Amino acid sequence: MQANLEVFLAVGVLGIGVLLGAIALLSYLRLRNPRALLIATGLAVFAVKGAYLVFASLESRGTEPWIVPVAAFDLGILAFLYLALRTR
Repeated sequence: MQANLEVFLAVGVLGIGVLLGAIALLSYLRLRNPRALLIATGLAVFAVKGAYLVFASLESRGTEPWIVPVAAFDLGILAFLYLALRTR
């Protein structure tokens, strides 16, 4: 059960980071606002961290206790960033 939760949260961080990063990159290409490029870069870093978490969770198979809190915290941060981008 722990291993499934680890992989789910890690894939969630990876997927949402990639999705939001792509949206921010498209926004930069459309508006040429440098802040959008910085946001896209930050979200790409979250996606890279998500890929690392996926790799670590598949390697550990539920034996590393730090992966679930880190992935859950990152997923929460990405959710708040998404909500910040959605509100105007």
